Amino acid sequence: MSAPCNAAFLEGMMQRLFSSFTGYTIFAFDRVAGRVHDLFFDDRLWDIRHIVVVTGGWLTARKVLLNPSALRMIDDRTRVIRIRANRKQVRANPSVVTDPPVSLQAQLRTQKQFRWIGLEAASPGGVPRLFPPALNDDDDLAADRRPLKVNPFLRSAREVIRYRVENPRRAIGKIEDFIFDDVTWQVDHLVVNATALSPARRLLIATGDAPEIRREKMIVRTGLTLGALRKCPPFRGMRAV
Repeated sequence: MSAPCNAAFLEGMMQRLFSSFTGYTIFAFDRVAGRVHDLFFDDRLWDIRHIVVVTGGWLTARKVLLNPSALRMIDDRTRVIRIRANRKQVRANPSVVTDPPVSLQAQLRTQKQFRWIGLEAASPGGVPRLFPPALNDDDDLAADRRPLKVNPFLRSAREVIRYRVENPRRAIGKIEDFIFDDVTWQVDHLVVNATALSPARRLLIATGDAPEIRREKMIVRTGLTLGALRKCPPFRGMRAV
């Protein structure tokens, strides 16, 4: 027997949509330092560990990890986030490969393997060195021999937002967005297009009702039955904060 849908949803200044938060400009003490690209969260507690920031220009862009504690003000009118750092410090932050989400871990392992096979096989008159194409997520640290430090529960919101939602018996719908709290930095709700209901509707499903993410199948599992889903609050958009 599944638990009833958690209908509690706190509207207010702290609640934000992931899709609206991406693209905000990161403004350091001295000047613009980048823009928000993604959020990395731990799927056990649904807490946001990193804000992924794209820094630099077209040819020098890299993705770095910014701790939410570095934020000091969010201005929604101008879509600017002011932080406790200067631009040079932001650029010096660890890149995404130092704590990659699950979706990037296998790619990095493969790259490290082929990169070193190529280096060790290369010799005068021998096989040319093999360098696979560079990762979009900045692989400047992927060429060393140190084991890749990974968190098997770290997820990219940008990726999971495309996942399907299923219960043990059937497909329910698709994730369209996340709602998170910008004080606690917890992902509180999933915005789900529940196509299994008739008529289909956009619902808020508490993350506590979505205990499992299966990347290999791009699925988020829930124990909610169709009857429980009908009791979930509808999502009608969020007013400006």
